[in-house]
Amino acid sequence: HHVGGFVLQRPGPPLPPAPDGRPLGFANTFYPGTLLQTEANAISLGSGESRTDLDLVLRLAPTVTVAGILTGPDGPMPHVVTTLAPPGTDLNDLDPAGVATAITDARGAFVFLAVVPGDYRLSAALLMVTNEATGEGRPIWASQPVNVGDTGVSGLTLAMQPGVRMNGRVDFKGSSTATSRPSQRQVISLQPLSAVTWRTLPAVVQADATFRSAGDPPGRYTLNASSPPGWFWQTTTLAGRPVLDEVIELTSSELSGLVLTFGQTTNRVSGRVTDSSGAPDPDAAVIVFPADSNAWHEGVFTSRRERKVHASSSGSYDVATLAPGEYYVAAISTRLALNWQDPPFLERLVAGATRITLGAEDQKSVPLRTLTPSGRER
Repeated sequence: HHVGGFVLQRPGPPLPPAPDGRPLGFANTFYPGTLLQTEANAISLGSGESRTDLDLVLRLAPTVTVAGILTGPDGPMPHVVTTLAPPGTDLNDLDPAGVATAITDARGAFVFLAVVPGDYRLSAALLMVTNEATGEGRPIWASQPVNVGDTGVSGLTLAMQPGVRMNGRVDFKGSSTATSRPSQRQVISLQPLSAVTWRTLPAVVQADATFRSAGDPPGRYTLNASSPPGWFWQTTTLAGRPVLDEVIELTSSELSGLVLTFGQTTNRVSGRVTDSSGAPDPDAAVIVFPADSNAWHEGVFTSRRERKVHASSSGSYDVATLAPGEYYVAAISTRLALNWQDPPFLERLVAGATRITLGAEDQKSVPLRTLTPSGRER
C-alpha cells in the first residue's frame, strides 16, 4: 500500500482500499467482541476438549496516520523507537498483539501508518548507559493516552522524562564493620512483573552498603539481588515493613527506605514423598507456593516465592533459600507438573497441600503424600 510518500507492507492477504483510497485495516478484537484486552473473556479448555463456539466478528475500517515529535531533556530525539499500543497491552511481552512501532527521523518526528481509529497509548523508552560497572546511566521514558479519530492525529508532542529512582541499603547480619562485609560487586535490579523481555540498568551497591538506581519508568517491579559467595538473601523491607514477594511499585517520586538483609544461614524445607501405599515416590515433583500472597493468582511468579523440585530416587526432596512467609507445599506426579505455573492448577492443589510458616533461617522437615491435580492423594 502506498501511503503518502511511504510504502506500507503488511502480513496476510491484501485488503481492498476504502472508497476514499485509504488502506483498510482490522481493529484489534478480543473474545467475545471487545476492542479492549482488559475486557476480554478468558477461555477455559480442558484436556481433549474442543470448542467450536468462539466466533469473532472483525470490523474493517479506513485507517489513518498518527504523527508527532519526540522530545527529550535536550530537545528533539532522533532515531528512537516509539510504540502505539491498545490499552492494557504489556509491552514487555515477547510479541504483544496489536502494537505498532515507528522510528523518529533526524528531526525527532514519527509517523504511524494505517492505524485503525480507537484508543491507544503512545510511549517510548531509552536507556543511555554511561558506566554499567558503576550503575551510571540516563534512563528516560514517555507515555500518554491518544484517542485516534476518523481523521487521524497530527502535531503530537511526546516528552521524555527521567526514570524514577529507588534507593536503600544492604545489611549483612554478623558483619559489624565495613571490613567484615563482602567485597564482591553486588547489584540490585528491577524486572517488570511477568516481563519476558526488558532492559534495565542495575543499581550497584557502594562501599558504604547503600545503593541508588539510575531510574526506571513507573510501574510494578520484582526486585532481584545478587548474593555474595557464602551469603543468602533473607529479608526485604521498605520503611521497616516486609516487602511481600519482593514486589515494589514506582510512582512519580523516588522510592526510599529499601533494606535487603543477607545472612550466612538460609532456610530449608525438606522431606520424603510417598505414594498412597506408603512407598517412596521418585516420580513426584514438589511445588512450593505462597499462602499469604495473591501474586500467583495474578500470574506473578518469582524464584524467591515459588519453586518446583523433583524428588530423588529415594523420594526425598529439598527446597532452600525462600523468602520468609506462609507457604503451601504439595507433591504431584512429574508428568502433571510440566505447566505448574498456572493459577487455576495451583488453586486445585491448595485443598491437599501442607501449609507451613517459614522464617529466614528455619529448617523444616515436611513429609508429603503425592496428590492428584484436584488435591486428592493418589
